[in-house]
Amino acid sequence: MVWNRPAMTNTSSGRTAWTRGAEDQAARAALDEAAAAAASCTACSLHENRTRCVFGTGHAAARLLWLGEAPGPEEDLRGEPFTGRSGELLTRIIEALGAERGDVFLANTVSCRLDGDRRLGKKQIEACRDRVEAQIAAVDPEVIVALGSTAWNWFRPDEKHKMADVRGTVYRWRTRLVVPIYHPAFLLRMPAFKRDVWEDVQRAKALLAESIDASKMGFETIPPHAGSRPGSGTTDLFG
Repeated sequence: MVWNRPAMTNTSSGRTAWTRGAEDQAARAALDEAAAAAASCTACSLHENRTRCVFGTGHAAARLLWLGEAPGPEEDLRGEPFTGRSGELLTRIIEALGAERGDVFLANTVSCRLDGDRRLGKKQIEACRDRVEAQIAAVDPEVIVALGSTAWNWFRPDEKHKMADVRGTVYRWRTRLVVPIYHPAFLLRMPAFKRDVWEDVQRAKALLAESIDASKMGFETIPPHAGSRPGSGTTDLFG
């Protein structure tokens, strides 16, 4: 895959372009096919408790993909990711960057809600891996923001890392760049970390503006599975 894409900025305004243009029909068809398969999936026990399958949503030609953990009760009822309290905060973060939810793509490591306070298991994540891979392949984002340690560890399933140990660094995964950040749900409990998140998402936006070829840059590489330090930022923009 060739990654020498042209700079995606609006030259008249200097604003970042969040998509590569109009949606590709083949990409949208691939997403629809994967969503239909997910809706009937019984590969793990999570399907037993779902009300609706929560597949990814957003622009099929988005340059930025946000990957979370698992749907919550609100998402389970609506069938759309990031619609609860943490989703509202994520929306404010996206808007603070100058984008809208429809400009990016939102997905989770699994498409079914967890039962109560259970933690997401490796078997459940692996059962849904092909679905996530299909979404990433169809949308073809340049940058992926990993929301929380579960999403980050999706890229490194043979290792476990705390978010405090990995945030603040840009990683290369195959031909894409990955920016790990604290999950919005964590920020609702620990708002003092909003500054860290704001610095990290600004970095993700800057990567889009620079149109960096991830396959050639010397970022820390995520091992295959079977950048700059942050500058100053503000936390007031997203509450």
